[in-house]
Amino acid sequence: MPLNTFLGSLNRQSVPQAAGLILAISLLAAGCGDRRTAEQHIEEAERLAAAGDTRGSLIELRNAVKKDPQNAEARWRLGNAYLEAGEGASASKELTRALELGIRQANAEIPLAEALISQGKFDEALDRLAVSGAIEDAGAEVLRGQALSGLGRQDDATAAFRRALEINPRNIEALRGLAVIAIGSGDTEQAMAHIDQGLAIVPDNAQLLYLKGELELSSGDID
Repeated sequence: MPLNTFLGSLNRQSVPQAAGLILAISLLAAGCGDRRTAEQHIEEAERLAAAGDTRGSLIELRNAVKKDPQNAEARWRLGNAYLEAGEGASASKELTRALELGIRQANAEIPLAEALISQGKFDEALDRLAVSGAIEDAGAEVLRGQALSGLGRQDDATAAFRRALEINPRNIEALRGLAVIAIGSGDTEQAMAHIDQGLAIVPDNAQLLYLKGELELSSGDID
């Protein structure tokens, strides 16, 4: 359409209609102009993540998957980004697809197990951890402990958390897991010992500080 004809048509339309038409044309032009590959979107996602723009990084990873749905690396990164954002269901979907596409990552089942645990799918998480074969991985043992605890198997969970500490004595999540189990069993003294051990390693750990506050509140130590 010639420019003068287009402008004339705008004059005959209401302002909202004209604005909507201009926006649609702008979006279409922007879409047509983005010729970046999935790899380039991934690179931009890395840059944004390094700059602290997690939302922008997530958008770029979505664009990478949209450009190349069979790209295992793009789906792997997107799944982990969803996991960090607390979107367990979306993380599970992308990580599962990345595994199906043959992603080559050490202990690739571990992030998926974490996503499943966040959804309360403890049995599925244990199955994934069994597939990973990550025997000497503290993070895997922590996840195993969390899943077992979620199933009410506290003795087995305690053993898993202790194995994690044998691998890495400074693992905060393992200490927190043991503290939570001790609280559940009514052993507040043991729970406080685990919490204080963790805070000696990371003094500003919010979850441990919260647990300590709850314990002191329950004992009447309001200050």
